[in-house]
Amino acid sequence: MCLTALTAIAGNCYGAFPDFAQVGYYEHRDSRSRSDSRVTKVTAQPPKGPAHGILRQIDAVTVPVPDLVQGLSFYRDILGQQLLWRDDALGQAGLRLPDTDTEIVLSTRQGLEPNWLVSSVPEAVDWVVKGGGRVIHGPIDIPVGRVAVVSDPFGNPLVLVDLSTGRYMTDDDGTVIGVSSK
Repeated sequence: MCLTALTAIAGNCYGAFPDFAQVGYYEHRDSRSRSDSRVTKVTAQPPKGPAHGILRQIDAVTVPVPDLVQGLSFYRDILGQQLLWRDDALGQAGLRLPDTDTEIVLSTRQGLEPNWLVSSVPEAVDWVVKGGGRVIHGPIDIPVGRVAVVSDPFGNPLVLVDLSTGRYMTDDDGTVIGVSSK
């Protein structure tokens, strides 16, 4: 028996409910009696935003540290995360997560938060505001593109980043020496 909408969508219940093997959202209604349990199709609403979504992937998760030396001594030296780049002027260092492009960014100035990669920060900000969210900070230029902090209509902060300028170039020690052009 499916217990969540996601398992129905993922196909784990299509054998039990073959007529629901189609695109759509499903909700499971469970009553006290198993004989009264049923799955009801919920009509899918077409997306109002871009066809493939504004939030492309998590670019990074910032992790607050008291200073980069202490942060690196734990995350790099103890946990074994590879240093990708380090920018002492920004108080940040990027570390590789081996199974993804997402980075851990140690930061002396930011809190624990995901950074969402978007194609265009100004476009993403427009969509958030049109949907009832608000701008908290930015957009501003950063060495690799643009960043803004917005909140969704529920008050959740979203850090939006685009890499419109390029990516960091580093020396052999991981120190940022420039930005590669796109």
